Amino acid sequence: MTDAKSIAKETLPILRESYTIALEVRNLTFVGYGGNSSCLHSLCCGHPLATLEQDTYTYHESLVQLNQVTAVNYY
Repeated sequence: MTDAKSIAKETLPILRESYTIALEVRNLTFVGYGGNSSCLHSLCCGHPLATLEQDTYTYHESLVQLNQVTAVNYY
């Protein structure tokens, strides 16, 4: 049986890629989803909090610059 942590590790690269692609095509809704989900999955995977804090800050700042207020409020 596969545990949730290993599933999160498998999906993390996909979520990061979805964020990047959404930025490229200017689909701002999915920029927010991808960034938020990527940070949440990183937390579930047990990534160091210092790294997670920096990643979250980076995603947060990009959403602020894109004026994605609703997505920013999720952080």
